[in-house]
Amino acid sequence: MGSDINQLPLPPSPPAHWLWGHAKMMFNDPLQFSADCASDYFPICRLRFVYRSIFITADIDCARQIFLTETDNFWKGKNYKILSLIAGNGLITSEGNFWKRQRRLAQPGFHKEKLRGFVQTFIDSSYELAEKWEQYNPDEYRSISAEMSELTLRIIGKTLFSQDLFDESSSVPPDVKQVLRFLNKRNYAFPRYPISWPLPSHRAYAEQKKRLDDVVFKIIDERIQGVTRGDDLLQLFLEAKDAETGEKMNRTDIRDEIMTMFLAGFETSSVALTWTLYLISQHPDVRERFLSELHHIIGEDKVRPEHIMQLSYTRQIIEEAMRLFPPVFTIPRQLIHAMDMKGYRLPKGSLVLTSIYAIHRSPRYWQEPEKFDPDRFSPENIDKIEKGAYIPFGLGQRMCIGNQFALLEMISALAVLGRKYELLPKEGYVPEMIPAITTNVSEGMPMYIRKIQSL
Repeated sequence: MGSDINQLPLPPSPPAHWLWGHAKMMFNDPLQFSADCASDYFPICRLRFVYRSIFITADIDCARQIFLTETDNFWKGKNYKILSLIAGNGLITSEGNFWKRQRRLAQPGFHKEKLRGFVQTFIDSSYELAEKWEQYNPDEYRSISAEMSELTLRIIGKTLFSQDLFDESSSVPPDVKQVLRFLNKRNYAFPRYPISWPLPSHRAYAEQKKRLDDVVFKIIDERIQGVTRGDDLLQLFLEAKDAETGEKMNRTDIRDEIMTMFLAGFETSSVALTWTLYLISQHPDVRERFLSELHHIIGEDKVRPEHIMQLSYTRQIIEEAMRLFPPVFTIPRQLIHAMDMKGYRLPKGSLVLTSIYAIHRSPRYWQEPEKFDPDRFSPENIDKIEKGAYIPFGLGQRMCIGNQFALLEMISALAVLGRKYELLPKEGYVPEMIPAITTNVSEGMPMYIRKIQSL
């Protein structure tokens, strides 16, 4: 079998610099360059970074091979070491049996019954933001990215350990944001200096991480000692026992999962909400149907959890927004053994990138892929979507554990804010996606927040 693989050709490659290969092009615009390569050199493209090759695909057959049928031949790889600087050995970064144990222990926190209990928190936090918006000057634009980050980080604090992270004395929000900013920059740094080097940015990161660790361990220890109580994810993590081994999470395990929730749970949702609000503002027909659904389901009542489950068109809007602007634009995996993929040879140890962005915008899988059309996800159409063609939360056994949490959180935010406010972008503003570990938006999405005069 190995000799057969060795006789296969390598995937095709675009023109490159004789020494650096495709490094400069990739670092200059990683999102669009990787997506273009994945589409233009379908089904697999080979890129060269000096002496090292990586492979990019936007083929859902390849994605299914990576995430469904041959998962044992892939591991997360060296790229995830950057995330482990803050997430430790949490669900995003861990591997093998330890990951399986952590997934089993964390899973009950994201069951339907538990999520229903969190929906009221989603709603209450959204109303808090709506009250803050009451004080804004409607003729001054605001960074919607910052507004959504505040909302989703507040929700994370309340659902994780029943605390408002925006207490005046809290250093958590700025530290979380600064750490993520540091990791995003480091992800595309070339060269990437060892974290142990005493550079100013490394020292600042170490101080921010220490403050976060001190806060999180203090919260964990106070809960263990009975000083605090809460019906939250922290309590679940403390009480969870693995049915197969009888093991429980220790302090460090819990700390890593909390940091993982910070990393994966607030930035991705805030980015998705930011793009969703922009897309609603640009499509009057969609906005009209969105408001009609809110009025029909909620009327003039206060938003309640039972309303959220009924807002099907609102959910479709969010799903379509994440198709066009996925919060994570590629998923990296590293090969354990050489393999045949679509008739091409991928050598042992190869880094393979699945371009979510390119798959979501591929005319091979979507009609008019650049068009914003929430009806793609209507009950009559959703079964027409090919498996692997829509993967904002990943695919297979390592699909994001918090996908339903995120959707209910976003629906709740739109239900509360959409009934009270209309958002309009700053004149002449054209948003651009900023690629990093999670995508973001240029200038923070400046928009005017204007109160709707009548429901």
